[in-house]
Amino acid sequence: MPEKKPDSAQRLEAGRARILAEPDPGLCPKLSGLHDAYFLDRVGELPPARTPFAVVAVGGYGRAELCPRSDIDVLVVYAGKVPGEARDLAKALFFPLWDLGADLVHGLRSGKECLQLR
Repeated sequence: MPEKKPDSAQRLEAGRARILAEPDPGLCPKLSGLHDAYFLDRVGELPPARTPFAVVAVGGYGRAELCPRSDIDVLVVYAGKVPGEARDLAKALFFPLWDLGADLVHGLRSGKECLQLR
C-alpha cells in the first residue's frame, strides 16, 4: 500500500494545479513562493534536526523565476561538516517532490564547501 503524501506535498500539488489552471504574468513568482511554502511546511512536519541547516533555493527558483517545467534547484547547507543525518533529511524533503514528478537538482553542502564552489 503506497504511503500517504505528506500534507505539505498535498498542499503543493493542489497549489500548483490552482496556479496552472489560471496562468497570469505572476505565474513564476507564485510557483516559487509555493515551493518556498512547501519546504517551510515540510521541515515543520519533520522531527527537529540535531544539526542546524538551511534550505536554500538557487538558480531560477532562487530568483523567483520558477516556470512550470523548470527544475527545482535547492541546497541544504550546514554551518559545519555535513552530518550523517543529512541523508535522512534529504529523503524526507525530496522524495515527496519526486513522487509529485518534480525535476529536482539538489545538494547537501557545508557553508565552506559552498564558498569553495563559487
